[in-house]
This record gives sequence, structure tokens and C-alpha cells, in this order.
Amino acid sequence: MTLLVQALGAVGLVGVGAILTLAWGRILGRASEDRGALELGLMTLTLMTLPLELARFTESIVSATIALAGLAALSYLAVGPREAPTIWPRWPTKLELFGLGVLVTLVGFASFLGNFWDESNVHLPVTGAIARGVSPVVNALYPSQRLPYHYGFDVLAAEVRAFSGVSTHLALDVAGLWLFVLLLLLGAELGRALGAPEWLAAALLPMGSGVGLWLFFQEFGSLELPRLPFPGRWYQSVPPGTISNFFQHPQGAGMPAFLVAVLLDTGPKRELRRWLVALSVGALCLAHVIYFGVAGLALGAAACVRFILSKDADRIRTLAMDLVSLVAGLALAFAFGGALRGLGHSSLVFGSQLDSSVLLGLVHHVLLFSPQIIVLIWVGPRRDPLRAALWFAAVVGFVVPNVLVYQRSWDIVKFHAVALFVANALVAELAGVWWARGRRALAVGLVVSALSSGTVWLLRVSILDGKLGVPAMQFGPPARVYRELAEALGPLVPPREAVFATNLGVAGAGGFLTPGFAPELAAATHPYDLPPLYQAYSHHARIRRSLDVESLDALRIRWLVMSPGDMAALAEPARSRLADGNEFEKVLEVEAEGERLVVFRRK
Repeated sequence: MTLLVQALGAVGLVGVGAILTLAWGRILGRASEDRGALELGLMTLTLMTLPLELARFTESIVSATIALAGLAALSYLAVGPREAPTIWPRWPTKLELFGLGVLVTLVGFASFLGNFWDESNVHLPVTGAIARGVSPVVNALYPSQRLPYHYGFDVLAAEVRAFSGVSTHLALDVAGLWLFVLLLLLGAELGRALGAPEWLAAALLPMGSGVGLWLFFQEFGSLELPRLPFPGRWYQSVPPGTISNFFQHPQGAGMPAFLVAVLLDTGPKRELRRWLVALSVGALCLAHVIYFGVAGLALGAAACVRFILSKDADRIRTLAMDLVSLVAGLALAFAFGGALRGLGHSSLVFGSQLDSSVLLGLVHHVLLFSPQIIVLIWVGPRRDPLRAALWFAAVVGFVVPNVLVYQRSWDIVKFHAVALFVANALVAELAGVWWARGRRALAVGLVVSALSSGTVWLLRVSILDGKLGVPAMQFGPPARVYRELAEALGPLVPPREAVFATNLGVAGAGGFLTPGFAPELAAATHPYDLPPLYQAYSHHARIRRSLDVESLDALRIRWLVMSPGDMAALAEPARSRLADGNEFEKVLEVEAEGERLVVFRRK
């Protein structure tokens, strides 16, 4: 794909986003909602959900997205012009603009130069498959089962990949950077709604973490401290900080999506607004299921506070309709599927995610979650729907991992992630109050303590990565040979035909369906039905040794991607069968940077 075609495709996707934003602007105008950041937020949520549903009929994420833009254009014309102009957050001061610029630059460095957490075994193969038109969504490493996951981020990245033709790992970075900018805009709006300094709230939301968390970075894989300051057992299952969580892509999508739902819940014309909240809550489930669950509970708490404070005669009806709209959001989430499809394979048991001893648990909470927990105790529950929702969400997030754990994964820490993220908004509000009352030393100390660990982490994975003794991030993108294979083989292989491969790069770079990989790579900690995946793994092993025909048929393999090492590892009869041309046809050969791949097709 030429650079010109890539540029035109990127412009096309931006155009789709613009049409959706304009359409949502007019719809929001009917609810007396004039905040432009919410228009962008709803546009992004729409791109994370609806094109995927349409792709079931079009078998192309591009045509599905274009069709959605057409529907949005019709709704724009049908709704009619809005009465009030769009309002955006206050333009930052020079100092604020400098700080925000540095923050976005560091996040950009980390995004484009690093590869994080489960990109290679989840997000690359999922995004690549969606970009090729595979729907319902699967992880290309386990294509026999629908993916029980919050894959809204992957849908957004797949649209970047499909429209622009950039590599899949670059599409992840572009989508992530857009979500970070959106998070800052929505964070500023939340700050304004709380009466806090807007851009301080915007920065604190993704950057705030416990003041002592940086002392525990040895569990971050490549960020080992030269000497551990605490006993080894203190480091077991320590949850990451907020900015680290942002790079765990579903959380990067869940953070702004959560703010969309919470901000939409504040404002007049509840008859229409509550249904917009329901739509955003349903879509939030595809962004991140824990943010979805906590948001539903928090908005329920806000509805109860609204009921208590109201003097209207129909306040019971108002409460009932607010709760009904949340149930509608839950129903929509089940219709979308995503992570809710895995409920039957997820097991919660009583236990604590952190160390169960009271003393160490207290130390952990002070070091890992303060000043956020201290602020929650300081401000207490509030007689205001928005503040009550935020306070309740943070409390739920901190309490749940102390009483419940998942049997198959440590993902209960995502509740801690939600709690830190939401509590950061209350930290910004309290810092603003103290500053206004002349307690400026306290305000500065509060902000610095909240930002310190996040700043250390972001510096280490961006401009300091691989420098001054800091180890480089250990996850690299798929090798160039796999990226070239994706370009050469993509037009030949239909989206749902299976490919035998022994390297993750085939699925990661090209989105090709490559069944038979070990469940431990990704599926064992996700709510899959595991026995069929282990059976597929056994078939894969037999193909790898002998090109077993029954196993090839069982996995429905039509194509084989073999490296010289793969071919050398075959038993002699299998090597002869591969070479004689009776069963397998050599289709193409790709070589780059000293690596070579040969593609065969079964006759």
C-alpha cells in the first residue's frame, strides 16, 4: 500500500469521526448538553462498538464503518440544528500547556517506542483479525471460540489499521494516543464539574498513584530496582499504578468511557439524558468490564442521592426511571457480549488480592493507595450526585479486592485501578479547595505525593527506556519478516481460513487465524472453555512433528507458514511430503533481516 493510499485512508477515518461527532452534537443538544468533549467521547464509543456489529453483515470493518457514517449523516439531518454552541474546556495557561505537552510527549514516546503487557498474545492478534473482517471477534491464536474479553480498544485500533494500512502494532499506538488526548479533555470537564482546577484534574486522573508505589516497580518486568527496599513477600501481586494501567489497553479505553457515562449523568432534561447514559454504559462494557460494573453501581448511587435530595412529587418515578435506564444499559452490554460472554467460566472466591495479614495489608494500602485513600476518608460521602458517584466508585474499587479474588487470574486488581483513577478526581478537587483557602503547602504536597510514582514510571518507560542503566522494555513488535508476510499473504488468504504457524508474529502482524497455540499464552487466564483449546494444542504439536493429516483437518488448516527451523524439525517423511508438491503447493517466500518464511497451501 502506497503512502498516498495510506494517507487517504487515514483522512477517510478522520472524516467518519467528524460525521459521528457532528451527529452526536445535535443529539446531545436535544438534552441541553453542550460539552464538546462528550461529543468526542460518544463518537469514540460508537467506533468501538457499532462497526463491529455491522461487520457481521458486511464482512469488512471498513465498509461497516462507512455505513455507520452514512447512518450518522442521516441522523444529523433528521435531528436538526442545536440551539446552544458547543463548549470546550478552558484553554490552558502557558504553564499548563507546557505541562500537558510534556505529558502527551512522554506518553507518545512510551506508546510508539515500547510494547506493553499482553500486546503480543492478545491485542495484536485480536486487532489484526478484526481488521481483516473477522466477526464475531476471536483471538487469532484461538479462533475456534469467541473472545470473552473487553475488546473495544481493539476494534478502534482495527479501524486505524484497516483504513490507513499501517502495521497493527502502530495502529495500537495511534488508538492509544487518541484515547489519552480524549481522557485529558474529559478529565478537564470533570474537573470543571467538580469546581476543581480543570487541567490539574486532567493530569491527575491518569497520573495519580500511591506515593510509595515506585518502590515496588520490580514486578513491572523490566523496571527492577538495583536493590529491593522491602522483604520479598511484600512484592507479591502488587497492583500497577494508574498510568501503567492506561497502557493495558482495555483500561485505556475504559477510563475515558467511564467519564463519558458519569458526565452524561449530570445535567438537565433527564428524560432524554438517562437513555444516553444507558447507551454509554452499555458501550462501556466493551471498553472495560470492571469500569462498566463500577460505573453501573456508582450511577445507581447517584440516582439514590438524587432521590434523597429531591423535593419533587414525582421523585419516586424519577428514581425508578433512572434505575430502569441502568438496567437497559446492562441489557445492551449483554447484547454486545464481550467480556460478559465469559461469566460462566469466571469464578470469584473469598480472599484478599494483597497479603492477608492485617499489618502488611495496612502498610500496602498506605504505600500503594495513599494519598487517594486518605482523601476518600477526609471528604467522606457527599450529598451531591456526581461526588457521591465518584466516592462510591472509589470505595467499591478499594474494598472488592480485599474480600474477593478470581480463581484463574489476578484481574481483581482492576478494581484497585478503577478506585485509584476515580479517587484522583477527588484529590484534584481537595487540592483546589486547599489552594483557594490559602493552604497552598498542603495543596502542593497533596498533588506531588499523588503524581510522584506515576511520573517515575512514565519517565522510565519513555525517554529513559534503555538508558542510564534502565533496562529496555522487553516486548518488541513482530519482526519485519512477519510484517512483510502480512502484506504479501493478506490478499491471498480469506479472513476465516486457518493458517498453521509456530510464531506469534503470523497472527500478530497479519491477523491470520492460527489455531493450536498453547492456552497458557493467553487463554488460561481468560474465561475460555479450555479443554478444546488443549486438544487443538495437541493437534498443533502433531502437525509440527509430522504434518499429521487428521490434525490438519481437525484444525481446518489450509495454509502453512514455515521457517527453515520449522521445516528442519519435521520428521523425514513429512519433509518429503512438503517438498514433492503432491499435497502442498509452495505459494510464496518472504525474507527480511536474515529471516525467511515459506508459505504453502494444501491442495
